[in-house]
Amino acid sequence: MVERTCLQCGDHWAVPARAARARPRSRWGRGFSVPSVLGSGNAALSDAGMHYLLEEAHRRDATADQEFETLQQWRKCPKCGSIDRYTQRRAP
Repeated sequence: MVERTCLQCGDHWAVPARAARARPRSRWGRGFSVPSVLGSGNAALSDAGMHYLLEEAHRRDATADQEFETLQQWRKCPKCGSIDRYTQRRAP
């Protein structure tokens, strides 16, 4: 665990160590590219194949959005609401 101390109000809160190191993935940097899906050949995808790929992309987006929101909450002071205005150290 890591303890964060707000620089504005002095409040303390704990976050998991993985969250202290984590950088949220950009909401715009996710998805798939058509060349990576098609592989080395130029075969067209069937409707079922494209449907599967789109469903998989939606599932990954939902997971990434949840992760992004959780990391955003840990960046915010629970008392005063300031964002990214803290110091952090390992919890004793």
